[in-house]
Amino acid sequence: MKRSDITDDAVVDACARAHAEDARSLDVLMASTRAPRKVALAAMYRACGNGRIDWGVTIELAWPCTTRAT
Repeated sequence: MKRSDITDDAVVDACARAHAEDARSLDVLMASTRAPRKVALAAMYRACGNGRIDWGVTIELAWPCTTRAT
């Protein structure tokens, strides 16, 4: 599996579900895509760079952005 196999939409959906379930976004993404940790993290960093998610202390607890960056 590679980073491009995980879309930004999948990352945003995982972040939204994680917050609804009080779970870690990374864990939800890994479970839903069956991606290894390294690949899931790379996809999350890409989504953050694209303005789709944001994070504070750790990207593992990222949340979806309310507005999309241009």
